[in-house]
Amino acid sequence: MIKLDSETTGAKQPGSHEAGNEFGTRERILDASRDLFGDKGFDAVSIREIAEAAGANSALIYYYFQDKDDLYRQVMESVFSRLLRQVQEITGRGGDDPEALLRELAKMYAHFLSENPSFVKIMYYELARGGPNLPVLADIIFQPCLLAVKEVIQRGMDQGAFRPLDPCLSVLSLLSMLLFYFIGRPVLRHLIGESGYSPEGLDTFIRHSMDVYFNGLLKT
Repeated sequence: MIKLDSETTGAKQPGSHEAGNEFGTRERILDASRDLFGDKGFDAVSIREIAEAAGANSALIYYYFQDKDDLYRQVMESVFSRLLRQVQEITGRGGDDPEALLRELAKMYAHFLSENPSFVKIMYYELARGGPNLPVLADIIFQPCLLAVKEVIQRGMDQGAFRPLDPCLSVLSLLSMLLFYFIGRPVLRHLIGESGYSPEGLDTFIRHSMDVYFNGLLKT
């Protein structure tokens, strides 16, 4: 995982008297950067703009981060890491019912996307840029997430509850089905109405998606 110490960022480390403020300041910079990168894309955002939004000066940003590229990578890692932790929390609880576990993972993922719109926008911009930062994230975030969900599906196949499909492609199908609902929101809201993105609309979408998905995955 991308480390945040002086060996990797090149930023000097604060003294002990600054420790109380370090986390809050750095998090404000990350939060402001996440929103700006999500709204405008990487290229259109300046360090000065980030500093103003975070209530900091530009020099302080370079205190914590090497440059804008380093800040951008760590913004993405901070967001994706939260998703990984939630996946690990759910799969770590175990349970004998892979279908119930997979439904819980899908519901968590959909609500995560709903509650983190900047995550969706950053993904969109990053893919539009050719995904230069995604290979690193694929190793430290995406792969562990995929493997955790893949193991749940494989367990269902081993138990005879799921059809013998490719477990990796089964994960990708589930993620794609859920992700497009959020990536396509600028267009889809004109087709299904803004109410489709209300809490009730989101719950309806999740139930529908799970019905469609499991009718293709469960043994009949």
